[in-house]
Amino acid sequence: MPVPATTTSSVEVARAFADAYAGGDAAGVAERLAPDVREREIVPGTVVDQQGREAVVAELEAFLRPFGAPEILRNEVEPFGPLVRWSTRWRLHRDAERLLVEWHAFLTVQDGLVTRLDVVCSGVVAEPAD
Repeated sequence: MPVPATTTSSVEVARAFADAYAGGDAAGVAERLAPDVREREIVPGTVVDQQGREAVVAELEAFLRPFGAPEILRNEVEPFGPLVRWSTRWRLHRDAERLLVEWHAFLTVQDGLVTRLDVVCSGVVAEPAD
């Protein structure tokens, strides 16, 4: 099965998804996901393999729940062959703790929706002292 080339609209869809995700906008994330989207994510200590828009949105909401709004340090989206690469780094705050999380993902966009996310994530780590 031939893989479609990345188009400007694919990058625009991925950018809107990445911005909604970074903003904690669950409705905006859901709007850009295919109903049967598949997410595979490698995080230290676990592998997430889930399918469905609701599962991806629920994971975002559960992840953000213990923190205040994230401080977005990087949120880059660019074409990568037939895929779209998304790289993001956030500073998180929980009480007096300053934490970091970073991930790199390859998104498949078809028919204006994200149909697949393949993610490698650092997990939440303490920010090194200056």
